[in-house]
Amino acid sequence: PINLHDPGFQRQAEAYIWPDQTDRLERFRAAAEITRSVGISVDLADAVSWLKETLRMPPPTGVRVVFHSIFWQYLPTEGKANIVAALEAAGETATRQSPLAWLRMEPDQSIGYPALDLTLWPGGTTQRLATGHPHGAWVKWGSAAP
Repeated sequence: PINLHDPGFQRQAEAYIWPDQTDRLERFRAAAEITRSVGISVDLADAVSWLKETLRMPPPTGVRVVFHSIFWQYLPTEGKANIVAALEAAGETATRQSPLAWLRMEPDQSIGYPALDLTLWPGGTTQRLATGHPHGAWVKWGSAAP
């Protein structure tokens, strides 16, 4: 993870954006500014271990949201299984006053674009919210592909 409160890390992250993708660079800079302005920080940790530990904590009042984007494809099969198991275990303790939401934007090979899917506990039901460009250039809300 990068620390967007450190200008050096922001410059490093910007270096991964192709120079001709000015719209993408502008979106990144705007997101980085929002991140700094609201005080968001990122823990340096293994995602699977961090999530398992975090989901073991007593649920707060209000919704707990686990979100990832263009991440799943980089996990080994065992990591994916561990995350799903941790989410399902935490989902079993979710209530209407303290629900758990798994929100993810990941590639869907059947449509050729990333899809934004939401699984919500209690109940564990999943619905497709949108499809979109992998770098945020466009979003089509609803379940239909563009």
